[in-house]
Amino acid sequence: MLLYTTREKLELQSTPGNASSQIIFQDKLLTRGPDFAKNLKEAAIGFCKLYSQSKSLCLLVENSSYLSIWKEEFKKDAKSKQNKQTQKEKLATPTANPLQGNDLPVNLEFFARCQQELTELIGPIAAVICKETFYDNPGMKQIEFVKALAEEISCSGKAMEFEKRLLS
Repeated sequence: MLLYTTREKLELQSTPGNASSQIIFQDKLLTRGPDFAKNLKEAAIGFCKLYSQSKSLCLLVENSSYLSIWKEEFKKDAKSKQNKQTQKEKLATPTANPLQGNDLPVNLEFFARCQQELTELIGPIAAVICKETFYDNPGMKQIEFVKALAEEISCSGKAMEFEKRLLS
């Protein structure tokens, strides 16, 4: 679910959470996500829509000079943590194919990581490029997503470094 509000309204309707990057809003624990320039509102909305696909609350907050995202966090149970650890161990075994993990579909965490890395290389337009690439190619695997984004980097050396960071 995507909600839009202003910082002033959010301050009236929320309470601080356990950490400085957390708030409680409508009885839900929200964690601070990425910030977007106001002129990248569509990219921020796209990020929230992507996050909301997991049936989680995503709050888009308008501040005086930027937009911030607050996303719902869920407590992970012990079984979920154990499964995640087992998956990491399988990928870390010497016999595992190094590209095996990159054959997964693009998820929210991977999308955000790609956007962050691309922003460092080409600036804030990266948010728009990531969103367009994702929505123009539904079902894209992580390796395909990274290669498509790397094509947007004009310097081939930087493009190779981008791929290396995200695929290794």
